[in-house]
Amino acid sequence: MLRQEKRQRNKTVSFERNQTLSSNVPRAVHMVYCYCKTALENGRKLAFLLDHEVFADDYEVNLHFEDISPLYHLEPISGNCIVVYIWHLYKKMVKENKIEKFRFVNPHSIPNLQKNIHDKTGKTEWLNKRASSLADKLSGAAMDQVVLVPSCCGFHWTLTVIEPYKEIVYLVDSLSHRIRDEDWIYVVEMALRLFNSTKGRKGRKRVQWEVIKAPKQPDAKKCGYYVMRFMRQITEEVTTLEGDSLRSIFTKTGYSMEEIDEVRTELAECIQNHIYE
Repeated sequence: MLRQEKRQRNKTVSFERNQTLSSNVPRAVHMVYCYCKTALENGRKLAFLLDHEVFADDYEVNLHFEDISPLYHLEPISGNCIVVYIWHLYKKMVKENKIEKFRFVNPHSIPNLQKNIHDKTGKTEWLNKRASSLADKLSGAAMDQVVLVPSCCGFHWTLTVIEPYKEIVYLVDSLSHRIRDEDWIYVVEMALRLFNSTKGRKGRKRVQWEVIKAPKQPDAKKCGYYVMRFMRQITEEVTTLEGDSLRSIFTKTGYSMEEIDEVRTELAECIQNHIYE
């Protein structure tokens, strides 16, 4: 995933040269963009040291201008921005006393499959490494806690919602209403087997997968914004995953531009607060 983000940064540099400022963006996004265009010149960065409780780890995420520019121009968003948005949701849940209900997994802790692995043994080892990382994150979940896992396959972001003690997995994908990534199925199911082993649990014979018919993105660029919106909607509207509660909140065929701008604004305001605190 880090290699992908470096490639994205290189693309952004050339893309940026041909762009002009637009008035059709949220005010907070515009202000952050203008500030960072100067403040983050020559590879400078904004460093966010997240509370240990966010990912059960001391984690620092660094935003460069190459992360900010796509946010402004509504281009594919980086994993770093998604991590900062999780930081925003976490702080919001602390204020609303919802922190016991949800747990986030850092997408950078479960990197995507390396494209240079061609042999079956090497691929299996890499998938098992990813599964072990995910299992480690699941192990800290409380009995009734829901785990939200944003993940990137290639250049596409999806959200996986896991109830580890029930071994139920929900896939929320803005491109498809079916499970397309067999490698990810393997990673999640292996992680749950490792989780059960760690807890001394027998577990069920088969993991239960549910595909949620979530809003679909209108183009190839907005998957990251949709994942942010998915996480926002779940943490705001879901109190329990009993029955069809998760399905019931996703009733739209797509998000409006105003709804996408809402999460862009929240992310930008989180960055602003960090700049001026």
